[in-house]
Formats: sequence, structure tokens, C-alpha cells
Amino acid sequence: MKRIERFTEKLYEDYILRDFDRIVPVIGDESAGKSTFILEAIWLYELARGNDPTPASVLDAVVFDDRDSFRQKLLAADSTDPIAVMDAAHVLYKKDTMMPDQKETERSLLDVRIENYVIFLGYQDWADIPDILQRRRARNAFFIPQRGTVYGFNRPALDEKYSDLGKEQWPEPTLRDSFPSLEGTEIWERFVQIDAERKRARLHVDEDETSDVTPQEVAESIIEKGLAEYVKVNEFQERSYYNKALIRYDYPSLSDQQAEQVRAALTRHQDPAELVG
Repeated sequence: MKRIERFTEKLYEDYILRDFDRIVPVIGDESAGKSTFILEAIWLYELARGNDPTPASVLDAVVFDDRDSFRQKLLAADSTDPIAVMDAAHVLYKKDTMMPDQKETERSLLDVRIENYVIFLGYQDWADIPDILQRRRARNAFFIPQRGTVYGFNRPALDEKYSDLGKEQWPEPTLRDSFPSLEGTEIWERFVQIDAERKRARLHVDEDETSDVTPQEVAESIIEKGLAEYVKVNEFQERSYYNKALIRYDYPSLSDQQAEQVRAALTRHQDPAELVG
């Protein structure tokens, strides 16, 4: 991943630090390796900005499929943070562009420019990507033709792709690289566990049925072992909050709605600002 590593370094140094943001669609068939690539790209980006990434910190950047969770992440993340949506068609979908909920999400992407986020969006098909991203907002994209191989495209190449939507072919890539498997690693095992829970949750009308623990039990467990490790500080907005991603990291059987209930219960129990020294 030497070329991808260099891409993340230049992205951070030449654009993010100069007050730009970046939205990066990652396109590939089911099981082609989109999630693997996105996790690895986030890891490299974290290194590029001088951080020491861990499985927990990388997975903290991931939103799995929910528009409300995505907008919440846009508000809660710190400036220059990476954000990833693995199943982005559930959040931003070309055929949903007239739906009020998606319009609000698209407006959020315009409003958060000042935060200088790097946002990776996983799609199975170019045709699923909303026009606002295809035509203008995405400055780079990656296409995974087969597991372990990735092609990168800059804005001129995406303009070429956009101008000829009827064709299946991609233009000549501006970057070619390979990426390794994450099979057997801690980050992949944890990701697969959470991802499976989210996909099962979408099959149930009542999300509460997807968990073998209750929000009450989880809240009591967290309070008992200590609240401080679940507190995150948004320095830009000068506010503290209980991190839902960390709650779901430690309790992956919780649905997104249940994790939100746990966070609300923790906030009622103790203001997170009181735990920040």
C-alpha cells in the first residue's frame, strides 16, 4: 500500500491542513474488499496526521448504515477526523435524492466543510452514488476490481467517468496499488462482529430483538466499571459526550438505537463534562 500511504500523506499535508475536506467514494462489488481497504486507508491516514491508531480508534470512525448516525458523527467528530460509511447506499443513495431525510444529509455535507473531515463512502456500484458526489463533491474515488487490487482516480478522471455514465468501463486510473487481507487480525474480527449485528438489525422491524443484553444492563455495567473511558471531547465545539461508537465497540450486540439509549442513560447519570480533567 505504498501509493495509498503516499496518497494519505499528501491528502493530509496538502489539503486537510490547508482547510479543505475530502469525500472519497470507494466502489467495489460485494465481498471485493471495500471494508478492508477503507479500514486500512483510515489506519494510514491516522499515521499521516501523527496519531498512533488502534483497532478501537479506527472502528470509532466507522458508521455502518444509518443516516441519523452519520449526521451525528459529523457533529461529534473532531476537525480533520476520518469518517467512514461502509454501506453508504443506506445513507446517501442516488435514487433517494428527493427524500427529505437524504436532502438533509446532503446539506450536512455542505455545512461540514469547515471541519476538514476525510469521509470514505463504500458503494457497490457507481450508479448508486448521488449526483452531487459524482459530479462535483467527490474529489477522489477508489475502485476495487478484485480483492487486493485498487485503482485511484482524481477529479479529472471522475469528470470523464461522469460524462459517460452509460458505459461500464472506468477511465485510466491515476493510481494503482494493492492492499493486504485483514483476516485473523483483531480489527477485522471486531469489525465483522459489529457488521453482522448491523445487517441482522436491518432485517428486524424491532431493533430491540437483535440484542441478547438490554440497554439497562449495559448502562449498569459501564457505570460499575467506570464512565471516564467512554467520554470523548470535541475541542472545536468545546463539549464532552459519551461516545456511542466505543459503547458499541465493547457491546457489539447492541443495536444503534440501543446504544443511543445507553448513552442517554449515562448522560442522565452523570454529565460527561464532570469527568474531563
